[in-house]
Amino acid sequence: MVDFNSQLLASRGFKARPLKDLDAAFLHGLLRQSAEETGASAPPIEGITQILNRLGERLRTDSLVILSETDEPLAAALVFLPPASGDNDVASLLGVVRPDHYQQGIGTSLLDWMERRVCRAHETDDSLRFMRMSCDPNNQARVRLFKQHGFTPVRYSFKMEKTLSSSIDEPAIPSELSLLPWSDEWHETARKAFNQAFEGHWGLPTIDAEMWMSRFVGVPQFRTDLSWLVIHGSEVVGLCVNWVPPGNAYGWIEAIGVVPAWRSRGIADAMMARALNAFLDNGLTKVALDVDSGNLTGALQLYEKVGFAAVKREAIFTKPIG
Repeated sequence: MVDFNSQLLASRGFKARPLKDLDAAFLHGLLRQSAEETGASAPPIEGITQILNRLGERLRTDSLVILSETDEPLAAALVFLPPASGDNDVASLLGVVRPDHYQQGIGTSLLDWMERRVCRAHETDDSLRFMRMSCDPNNQARVRLFKQHGFTPVRYSFKMEKTLSSSIDEPAIPSELSLLPWSDEWHETARKAFNQAFEGHWGLPTIDAEMWMSRFVGVPQFRTDLSWLVIHGSEVVGLCVNWVPPGNAYGWIEAIGVVPAWRSRGIADAMMARALNAFLDNGLTKVALDVDSGNLTGALQLYEKVGFAAVKREAIFTKPIG
């Protein structure tokens, strides 16, 4: 049941309803217009369709779209509760307003609605501890809105990009290791290596088998032919999970990691070089990735060393529940 600010709806002639799995074009249009306002890029419609399909029945209670009298989409909100949020104790919030409807109280009302939804969920799941949102830190209006609602900036991340024009030398790895293309037979061993490599990383929970498939290697954009594993005997000691987002002529490095016992041996450098060359060999001229500015494994330095440059900064805000 939609309990959006009825006074706002009545005064502006707006309508509200939950999102449906057929609303991907609605949401994509809103995100595209919002991204253009800040010079960013919107996720592809295929990715949005995947998110809506994954939420399924939860869309009825955990989403909202605001429409004009003529059914034009003006704003939307999504609440991602565990496991959709990725963290057992975090509810992730996404709200977007069409730029030509800023300064009308819609964003404030959307955030009120999302907070109420999380508080209701907290009544039956007291393991929920935080709400999380993010935005461009230069978007002063949004930053001000978040802070007025009690959200605090706790972390920053960068989107980094690199143009691919020529192949690069691939450094050697220790002779007892093998750098191999991804194979499904290593899925489970690779998941365990991923958890070892990223243990303690902020905002990243232990990845179970279901989450491994739904968020990393079972998604349409995952490319086994462009992803890499470093093997020692029967163990995965390094992995590079690579995607090509549908409809985009660029590669995406979703995760690159080495288990602690094998760090500082040139493994990450070798996987990165192999990945960049593979992207180029497949006709891709650009590659991108996200990195946490507080990453403790030197990832930022690795990316800068091979020519990645930051093109977007994102601030992550959290607020305790209750």
